[in-house]
Amino acid sequence: MALSKITTESLLDGEITTAKLADDQITLAKMAGGTDGQVITYDASGNPVAVGPGTDGQVLTSTGAGSPPAFEAISAGFTLGTEQAAASGGGVNTFTGIPAGTTLIIANLIGVSSTAAWDGKWTIGDSGGLETSGYICSNFGVSGTSVYVQGNATNGFLYPEFTAGGDIVHGQTTFALEDSSDNTWTCTSIVYITNSKVGIMAGSKTLSGTLTQLQLNNGANLDAGVINIMYQ
Repeated sequence: MALSKITTESLLDGEITTAKLADDQITLAKMAGGTDGQVITYDASGNPVAVGPGTDGQVLTSTGAGSPPAFEAISAGFTLGTEQAAASGGGVNTFTGIPAGTTLIIANLIGVSSTAAWDGKWTIGDSGGLETSGYICSNFGVSGTSVYVQGNATNGFLYPEFTAGGDIVHGQTTFALEDSSDNTWTCTSIVYITNSKVGIMAGSKTLSGTLTQLQLNNGANLDAGVINIMYQ
């Protein structure tokens, strides 16, 4: 008796099993259509799922175990503030408008010079204003193999006193958010000072709210230089 020809119409449900399919037999043309830019991955249950498409400039990033990856925007990196001339005659340099979510701020001092001893001090603050207490800070200056000045402060992040008129300062001071739940920030600084001297400072401060501003109090003796911040 002749066998009848098997057609796709006569296949019973479940008749084509994985064992009956040779490797590499399902072509792209046999896959269901999707949307341009989608990526096929697996969900938490191990089932295939299409992710995306994203938008122009986004990248595919991991969202952790048990969750499909996602298209997300690339971090914008640092935002550069507006450069300010170092305030003289007892002035201050204030930087405001720092957005919520900022976790790192770098203050750059270039060519900041003093006519006499100078002990610049940073204070940080939130929407309620700058805070002038509760700081933990220590500093010292090094000249060659000698420590030439050192001190502590509770009213700000205090640089070591630059003891000579005409000293010129170059360097960075970094503020980093340690705990977003209580707004605790750390501060570290290392700056070059004329005549082969280096100033070092470190400390921490917990704010009453989210940081929005910081200020450098320059005392009375600055006469040149520029200051700027960058943050992300």
